[in-house]
Amino acid sequence: MEFLFHLDRHCIALLSHLGWGVGLLGVGIIILGKQASRKYMALGFEAFEVVCGVLFVLGGIWELLSVRIGLVPVVCIAAGVALLLSALCGKARD
Repeated sequence: MEFLFHLDRHCIALLSHLGWGVGLLGVGIIILGKQASRKYMALGFEAFEVVCGVLFVLGGIWELLSVRIGLVPVVCIAAGVALLLSALCGKARD
């Protein structure tokens, strides 16, 4: 039992040196991989998880590249522009 605790402690220490960028990128790739496999197996496609996966990947890349501008304001502006364009270019419902 002591060996497992010793091993676990060193694994956590090893992973902590990777940083947030690699962690976010990894989670995003896992989420997108899950959705790709669901689409390949003709199962239901979940757009919310794809958006979350893309945001995780963007956050990881953003952190790895050390961009000085915050990601949240950029995502909020992009979402606002997308909503505005969809409202202006979308079909009118009766």
